[in-house]
Amino acid sequence: MSAFTEQLWNLPAGLSESLLHGAVCGVLCAAPGESLAAYRRALTDLLADAARIDEDELDRFIEMAGDDLVSPDFSFEPLLPGEEFEVDERVEGLAEWGAGFVNGFEETDLPPHPSARDTAAYDDDALAVSGSYDPFGTAPVQTPPYDPTASHAFDTSAHGHDEDAAIEHPRAETNLEEELDSADFYAGQGMYAEALDVFRKAGATLTPIAMPDFPAGAVGFVLSAEAAAAFDDLTRNREQLATLTEQTANAWPNTFRSSRFIPAVEYIRAMRARRLLMQHMDTLMSQYDVFLSPAPGSASLQITNLTGHPALALKCGFIDNMPASIMVTGRLYDEATMCRVALAYEQATAWHRKNPTLG
Repeated sequence: MSAFTEQLWNLPAGLSESLLHGAVCGVLCAAPGESLAAYRRALTDLLADAARIDEDELDRFIEMAGDDLVSPDFSFEPLLPGEEFEVDERVEGLAEWGAGFVNGFEETDLPPHPSARDTAAYDDDALAVSGSYDPFGTAPVQTPPYDPTASHAFDTSAHGHDEDAAIEHPRAETNLEEELDSADFYAGQGMYAEALDVFRKAGATLTPIAMPDFPAGAVGFVLSAEAAAAFDDLTRNREQLATLTEQTANAWPNTFRSSRFIPAVEYIRAMRARRLLMQHMDTLMSQYDVFLSPAPGSASLQITNLTGHPALALKCGFIDNMPASIMVTGRLYDEATMCRVALAYEQATAWHRKNPTLG
């Protein structure tokens, strides 16, 4: 981000780097393939202060943001205050970036690219991801819009898959449906069985699977180390950290404190093992479009937290007046299929519109 910092040394007063960067990224994602002049005009319409930036400087900034967005090594990062700033300033920067992105994506009057905003077939609460693209239109990749009324709701033939969904169950030798029928597995075993029937009727082929036989718990401490690194400024501020409500042994404040004692050698060795786990999961997921599991209580959560596989939790009923959910986990970089599966489930049920009884 140093290039961005050098680029913006002369921003107009009242216009933050984070807000401008968020707005630029939002406009680029909403309407890739437009000219720099069109982007410049859209930005000045959104942010009056942007009109006071030299046009050549603003053009270079837009190009730099666009290059980052399509970087093949996934190096894109929001432009935020660095670690030398106080936590509240960094939080404010993140809020400004998010506001800029949302405004840039939603409010620009540029025509949307067909592969960037094809959301006509989705409910407001569904995420539509329909392909990767180059912000400057040099290599757009388009995928057909999803039709939720089609009989094959999980059609992913373009990826070489059948209409398959796997069911993750806690023991490899046991079928999930048998577990759901046992009295001591879940209080809502019938509820989960009904949820699976919804997926079948929507066109999914369900196959019981087991998670990779891998000691994920032994390397799970890397997640605590990464969380501690994200909040290290807070951890170093003893007075501020002490104001957090939960201060028990396993609460976040003590997780942040204790994670500072993780040896660097152990962290690096755990990260090597983490890569092996990712390879095992990649082999498993290459056979399926998504897998289904109870949430919470799934053995897959610790694994996918380490591997980065996307997941959505969907309400499927209530247990003791508390919402219960079933989780849909997808392949890496294929959130679109996962969201289509989740949308098909919600369109066939009404649980997402129901809430617990209060009072």
